[in-house]
Amino acid sequence: MKTIAIILAAGNGNRMNPSASSGQAQPKAFLKLGEKTILERSIEVFEGCEQINEIVVVVPVGYKKDVIGHRQVVGGATRQESTQEALKVLPRDTDVVLIHDAARPFVSENIIKKGIEVCMKYGAVIPVLPIKNTIKRVKSRIVEETLERNELFEVQTPQIFFYDLITEAHTKAKKDGFDGTDDAILVERMGGKVGTFEGEESNFKITTPKDLFIAKELINKNKQ
Repeated sequence: MKTIAIILAAGNGNRMNPSASSGQAQPKAFLKLGEKTILERSIEVFEGCEQINEIVVVVPVGYKKDVIGHRQVVGGATRQESTQEALKVLPRDTDVVLIHDAARPFVSENIIKKGIEVCMKYGAVIPVLPIKNTIKRVKSRIVEETLERNELFEVQTPQIFFYDLITEAHTKAKKDGFDGTDDAILVERMGGKVGTFEGEESNFKITTPKDLFIAKELINKNKQ
């Protein structure tokens, strides 16, 4: 079985540096986290997983030289377009595709292996964590509804799919002009079922300066 990981590292990092205008912020995947970049830490987890046959890294314009040893493509204007660029270069005999945000450098081999295993049953799976806090739907600063917490989950990556399924989902989304916040929603809108498996608290996404601070503290703690 040919299993390929796509690692998305083309984000411009504007939420990491809100004062920077689009195109000027440092791509967050290339920020240092200890002695390595965030991207390097994400890549090395997939490199160490025997189930992964190949890694494709999606980078911003001008950053190809910063990634060594793996196939690279330049990302698009959105996350979805970046994934589509990566899917274009995958071999036709690919069986399973993992799509991972580089900004989650603490992903574990356990999540990768478990996700591939569960994908064999559903064809599309995502790691999730139960929501701990009460969630309310608010409009114009007025609470409209309190949502049932037991039915709400936080979604992580890697999201894992059969190659033919995710390729079809992206093709349809592009044709329809639909832009989703993750890859699973593209399968959902075709009527496909997306399975879930338990994620990990440590697999958080570095989005803000506070997230980066926490990540650095974890790295420093592990050195001791």
